[in-house]
Amino acid sequence: MSRLTLATALAVAIFGLSASPAAAGSYLFERSYYSHAPAKTVQVTPHMPAGGPQFTRPQGVAAQGMVRWNYSRIVVRGRTVEQTYGWDGYVQSQAKF
Repeated sequence: MSRLTLATALAVAIFGLSASPAAAGSYLFERSYYSHAPAKTVQVTPHMPAGGPQFTRPQGVAAQGMVRWNYSRIVVRGRTVEQTYGWDGYVQSQAKF
């Protein structure tokens, strides 16, 4: 029992005394930049980067299309009862200005 008491007292002495208290000069205790009025007046002006605006709408014309040949048939008990041939397609275009 005395060894356990001695080890506990030694651990408390080593770890308890080595812990440093919170320093008042820490950044945690300083005033926030946003918690007070700035020292100098701040003037906000519109800023236009050199070379024009950063984001512009894409401009131009685009078109795409598709055509396919369709063949379909309906088979009942080995016999073709209906068959269809035909063209199918579309054209899509867009313009942005």
